[in-house]
Amino acid sequence: MRTRLFVRVAVGATALAGVATATLAADPPTKPLTQEEYDRKIQELENSIQELKNQTKELSKDTRQLQVAGEEQAKLKPIAGWDNGFFIQSPNGENRISVGGYVHFDGRYFTNSEDKTNGAVSEFLFRRARIDLRGKFLKYFEFRFLPDFAGGQVVIQDAYLNVNYVPWARLQAGKYKAPVGLERLQSANAIMFIERGQPTNIVPNRDLGFMLWGQPFYGMLEYELGIFNGPPDGASENTDVDFNSDKDFNGRVFALPLKDTPNEFLRGFGIGVAGTYGRHTSPSLSNTQLPSYKTAAQLTYFSYITNSPATAAGTAVANGPAWRITPQGYWYWGPAGFLWEWAQSNTDVSLGGVTHSIQATAWQTAFSFVVTGEANTYSKIIPKRNFDPWTFFDGAWGAVELVGRYTQLSVDKDVYTFGLADPNKAARQDKEWGIGVNWYLNQMIRLMLDFNQSRFTGGAKNGGNRPNEDVIMSRVQWVF
Repeated sequence: MRTRLFVRVAVGATALAGVATATLAADPPTKPLTQEEYDRKIQELENSIQELKNQTKELSKDTRQLQVAGEEQAKLKPIAGWDNGFFIQSPNGENRISVGGYVHFDGRYFTNSEDKTNGAVSEFLFRRARIDLRGKFLKYFEFRFLPDFAGGQVVIQDAYLNVNYVPWARLQAGKYKAPVGLERLQSANAIMFIERGQPTNIVPNRDLGFMLWGQPFYGMLEYELGIFNGPPDGASENTDVDFNSDKDFNGRVFALPLKDTPNEFLRGFGIGVAGTYGRHTSPSLSNTQLPSYKTAAQLTYFSYITNSPATAAGTAVANGPAWRITPQGYWYWGPAGFLWEWAQSNTDVSLGGVTHSIQATAWQTAFSFVVTGEANTYSKIIPKRNFDPWTFFDGAWGAVELVGRYTQLSVDKDVYTFGLADPNKAARQDKEWGIGVNWYLNQMIRLMLDFNQSRFTGGAKNGGNRPNEDVIMSRVQWVF
């Protein structure tokens, strides 16, 4: 096509040049031209010039058509790259799929004693090994699929569809984190300590259901309202099966009222409250639908009484209304960060045909400070310069964060009085403190080292207190 266009222009130029040449080369007239002859020659020249202009316009038009065709062809080609994981998307961004993941390789080292009956064995383990598949299609529909391969088994952690026509009213369906606990909702790649605090023992983990949520007022407010299957405290619906027809209603409101203020000291302040309500009933004596609570080293220190073989007189089961409430908040400014959370759970528990309402409460305060000066946030810390041993003394040391925490959980004293738990085996209270250091080599690799001590009430023979649990924990975390 380009060849034809150039030929047409060349022909037109040649014709015009021929007319001019013929005119100039003609023998001088022996007599002056008449006005009519002069006007005719001028008209011929003007006609030739106009014809060349028309051909030039046609050339410009055809060239633009070629450019448009090239642009349209380019739109058909997908865009691929790396953005915290490999992605491929359409040029307009309305369709996108990304593949990433993360691995947490942990070590636990008990410094006081090892009680193998409680599972207190120093070991290395994969705490998480997940492939993270996310995507968007037809502009408004988003999905996530997150399987976990840790522990020698496959568990679907997240599998949901999110409909996002407007940011202040989105609909989400599938399996995902229940919108309750503040630290539970924080990514495991961003939490201050290797394990979350005691309030996470009370709030639900992942659940199946529908949720309406949004971020109105330019992100100054976030809300979630949903209906879910309703697992026990701290648990996930890992079997993806509900055991009764009753459902939990979950709600949460969290505000960042000063996020747009010019005062940096106040921008990172957030506060909210969340809660759940439903009925939890046991389908059988082998599935009590009651919680158990764990230490920082993930050892169970409290569980309700059961016997073997299970009998109604010797096995406590969930049987009635269950509700939770948890006020929560954080404050990040500069390199400093502070997170607090309080949670209460009330569950009706039956034993031998008698039902009692049992209350459990937990709270925590956690503080972190990035000594290398990076901005501290709820989402993640990004080093100013990645660690490089060859330029370490020039400031290429990554980011270093120091953390401290106090957290505790207490179960109602009546749990012993009513015989719902064995005081010789189940500690009804855990008071825990911890310190740690996190080293961010870059955005993808973090090294963590914590020390945690738990002090218990109950849980030992003759009604004594379970021995303290002192544990050093380490983690190598990489995100891809």
